[in-house]
Amino acid sequence: MVNNITEVETLNSQKRIWLLSQFEKGSSAYNNFVVYSIQGDLFVKKFEQSIHKMVDKHPALRSRFKLTANGLRQYIEEKQEDRSYYTYSKYENSISISSILKKEFDLYSGPLFSIFLFKKTTSEYLFFLCFHHIISDGISINFLVKDIISDYIDVGNNTNSIYDEDYIVYHEDAQTITITKAEQDFWQHHLKGWEGASSSIIYDYPANSKKSFQGERITFRISKEDTKKIKQQALKSKTTLYCLLFSIYLVFLHKILNSEQIICGTILSGRNKLNNNFFGMFVNTLPYHFTLNDDQTFDQVVSSTTQKIFNFYKFQNMPFDEILKLTGAEKERSKNPLFESAFLLQETPFEFKDENIQFTFLPEDKKTSIFDVLLQVYQNNGELCYSWEYDNTLLSRESMEYYTCVFENLFKTVVDNPTISLKEIRLK
Repeated sequence: MVNNITEVETLNSQKRIWLLSQFEKGSSAYNNFVVYSIQGDLFVKKFEQSIHKMVDKHPALRSRFKLTANGLRQYIEEKQEDRSYYTYSKYENSISISSILKKEFDLYSGPLFSIFLFKKTTSEYLFFLCFHHIISDGISINFLVKDIISDYIDVGNNTNSIYDEDYIVYHEDAQTITITKAEQDFWQHHLKGWEGASSSIIYDYPANSKKSFQGERITFRISKEDTKKIKQQALKSKTTLYCLLFSIYLVFLHKILNSEQIICGTILSGRNKLNNNFFGMFVNTLPYHFTLNDDQTFDQVVSSTTQKIFNFYKFQNMPFDEILKLTGAEKERSKNPLFESAFLLQETPFEFKDENIQFTFLPEDKKTSIFDVLLQVYQNNGELCYSWEYDNTLLSRESMEYYTCVFENLFKTVVDNPTISLKEIRLK
């Protein structure tokens, strides 16, 4: 049977990942992954059927990429006949999780993802999913996991069909969207004077001429009590949890850098009603430029930050590379342009438990870092779960553990006293 292949346009977000990955050939820096523990009675054959069924559902997982005379193109196979992406085996202590998750994907030949199921005992398994970023983002991976598990346990909530035609039309239509003068004017005005802003915490080691993408992760949790308080504070302040948590990070940077001008990156989902059910790469990275001073109270920072972020949302579709052109910021191989520090609020990882089986998300220590410092947070079991992802060729673990203590103290301070002025906040 002939496996028809459809050629489609690539999105701006995919083009950026392609370009960056070409600079870093042989690197796994642009891999996304999740790890789950499975405990209970797992019927492996049935679970494998659910994996393949859900993989076949999504065009992005049947995609390859090639640079042509017409630019970067995406090629979608009609059927995913190559099952080499899947491995089932007995778990051995000699198996290196980090080496599995560092798989190098060939963007031209594919597949651009790997799925592993390891049997530890008759009632315990490890489930790994690893994807190249050019076809995946965090939201996509979360709902793929949900689809696989939902199909396996027959809950019947995975009925959303994904048609290749809809996916292709979305990609084609995205190329017809033009950048407006209003968008250009907004970002030019917002980033005026960005050169004088501080963007990252102080390094322990000198920067290399080429960014290493080596990294480590430090995780910490906010108690259920303080998580409940911060949510109540968001409601009282008429803001979102994202705006409030981003405000805390801004104050953290302001205090440790002793700077009024802060520029920080954030990662937005890029989702809308047209692409909400698609597996793919839709995120956009944006630079936020803020001015803080010690005479402000924390709740004043929250108010001004909320107002600014709501304005940003109106112009969030501006591609990051186009913003770079407006600012004149140069792309350097030794660092990210415009900012080195970023913040990300993630979706709550999908989990499932009944009397027969339990699927539990396992935070995994990622050994790469795209940014010099990325602070990520998600909600789990009533707690805020934070993690620093940092470049360990620039920052020591000792320093990041110190910054963790500072951040936890700052969080506790503003939760207990949101009207405190910034000059009254002590680092530790």
